[in-house]
Amino acid sequence: KEPQGLLNVICSSIERTNLKFYEHAALELSRGIKKKKVEIQQQLSENKFSAIFNTAPDSMVITSLENSVILEVNQGFIEMTGFKRDDVLGKSVFEINSWANPKERLKLTLQLKKEKKVSGFLTKLVRKDGTIFDALFSAAFIDYNGRKCMLTVTKDISERVKIEKENLDNKELLERITATTPAIISLYNVNKDKIVFRSLSFTAPKTK
Repeated sequence: KEPQGLLNVICSSIERTNLKFYEHAALELSRGIKKKKVEIQQQLSENKFSAIFNTAPDSMVITSLENSVILEVNQGFIEMTGFKRDDVLGKSVFEINSWANPKERLKLTLQLKKEKKVSGFLTKLVRKDGTIFDALFSAAFIDYNGRKCMLTVTKDISERVKIEKENLDNKELLERITATTPAIISLYNVNKDKIVFRSLSFTAPKTK
């Protein structure tokens, strides 16, 4: 009976050992699956961001937070500024003189650190050929290759600013021309369905 009892103890011990082994193997497999799932999701996210980054019509730039060194640019940046990737990668935005007023860049960085995101930041940039143009910035934090960086999206609004300035100049000219005439003059925008200009005579009190 003693050998039989010893055999039962050994078998029971082996079963418990096998059970622990299978439990451990199942746990490791579960961890491996979760890790792979996270890696796949991260890869899909990176691929999606890369597709958006490379095909966006606006300028997109990733820079280091510490020293404003340019880490990556998209095709929109190249077309907007005239710089090639090799001209700017590894250099700070101050080295390439892409900001008409460098203090504005520092202001953007400080605003981003304070507010976590920035939109509608109006400034002037400089193309490679020296041309200065009006630009509208949006900025946000981004993790890039394990580093906390700044992602900026820039739209060239120089044409829009030019049109608005021309409209303002035309309005001021009309005001000067019609200031001394008693005739009632108004301009009506058919597309917007509203009056965009009225001469002073339109609102001036009538004299008896």
